[in-house]
Amino acid sequence: DGNSDNLVIAQSNNLASGQLINITQAGLVGIGTISPSSPLEIQDGLTTTGAVLTLSTKELTVVANDVLGKINFQAPLESSGTDAILPGASIHALATDTFAADNNETALIFSTASSDAEKTSATSGAVFERMRISSAGKIGIGKTNPSYNLDVQNAEGTYVAKFTAGWSSGSGVWVSAGSQGHGYGESTHLLRLDSQMSGGTRVFHIKSD
Repeated sequence: DGNSDNLVIAQSNNLASGQLINITQAGLVGIGTISPSSPLEIQDGLTTTGAVLTLSTKELTVVANDVLGKINFQAPLESSGTDAILPGASIHALATDTFAADNNETALIFSTASSDAEKTSATSGAVFERMRISSAGKIGIGKTNPSYNLDVQNAEGTYVAKFTAGWSSGSGVWVSAGSQGHGYGESTHLLRLDSQMSGGTRVFHIKSD
């Protein structure tokens, strides 16, 4: 592109209408755009469909535990070397069954790395699964086979979860199995558990003064 000194790959002699890829002087790559705002920007689609980025496998017969695609986050130029230049986190799609004409069962896995001190053992820079969304849409934290919409498991002797609310009217932790019979008119709860039984029966209720 003689006007901007960008490198342009186009499908016709008309650079204005035929551009496919545009590399700016700053090294930013635009696909579908002549002014990318980051090292890689893809523009496509209209009002209901934005740009789609696809990670795919060339495997012809996908079985359980095959990885369909993966994104790594790392600092490969880190001067410390060794573990420091390995991926610090990753997200990958994992087949959880053999694919068939009526089956593409897949989970999404979120992993992060720990230091040797944090893990209290040598990690060799590995990443460890922390959370997954199963093919059924269930979320497991510390569990690779979640049985509930949210299934959390931790090491013995540590808390599963901690919830902290500000000190203001209406703040606290509220777990509800439904909305029947609610409307008690109370504005402050430290902890409130409700069931969906007739009348919104409280199964456990701690109320502050």
